[in-house]
Amino acid sequence: MQPFVYTRITIFHLFNWLGLIIGGNVGGTLGWKYFGITGAVIGGLLGLYLGGIIGLLPERLAMRAFFKDLENSSTERLWEIVAEPEWNFRQSMALLQLAGRGEDVFAKLEQILTMLESGEPLERVYGWDALRLVFPDEANKLEGYNPQESSVDCYNKIRAFRSARN
Repeated sequence: MQPFVYTRITIFHLFNWLGLIIGGNVGGTLGWKYFGITGAVIGGLLGLYLGGIIGLLPERLAMRAFFKDLENSSTERLWEIVAEPEWNFRQSMALLQLAGRGEDVFAKLEQILTMLESGEPLERVYGWDALRLVFPDEANKLEGYNPQESSVDCYNKIRAFRSARN
């Protein structure tokens, strides 16, 4: 199974890059100042590692808050999120939360299949993530589907999948 696909560069990527750059520079500079060239190399590597960890903290905290918010949302609020017009990862997670609560989410499968045959690659990526998360059995039946392929290939695979389901 392929991992989730990042669809945008975010402020969290910037934090991570800055953590790496600043950590590497500070570690290398301090290592050079106190221990020479060997210290610079070791300090730079250690600084990269620590800077990377520090740079990831904002993303981790934001993700924790995101999932906590969904977990604490009412069922009605989750359905409102799923009904928002522009589908994204938030709707996929809300739909997954609803499925986890025992709600009947199968009615959304048709919308997700429509997303998988879209002409827009980003919409196909979101649809593929939603299918794999919420309907894993259906996703396993779609062998070889890749949302990054051409829209014609994606359309043909979904059309064949729909025919096989009927």
